[in-house]
Amino acid sequence: MSDERRPLLPSDRLHQIQHATSPTIARARRETKHYLTSKLGHYSVLVLVSLDISAIFADLILQIVTCEGRIPAEDGAQALEALGIVSLVFGKSQYAHLLLA
Repeated sequence: MSDERRPLLPSDRLHQIQHATSPTIARARRETKHYLTSKLGHYSVLVLVSLDISAIFADLILQIVTCEGRIPAEDGAQALEALGIVSLVFGKSQYAHLLLA
């Protein structure tokens, strides 16, 4: 097969044969692939990305409001810390999606 027509990633069957993965891992990969290519999987990824972007905007707005003095600095710092943790969770779940895909 010429290089132009060869897929960049090997198929699941070829990957299983070459790396001798266990049937349990192969089944988990198939089910994960099926979920991520489904409509529900696409919408869940869109929701994660939307929530992550919303957390970024909320962080920006919260910093502006804190800087202007509309809320106390201590409360702003606590809210920013909580928002940072939430944003980290959303970001890491996106990384997990990329690893599982």
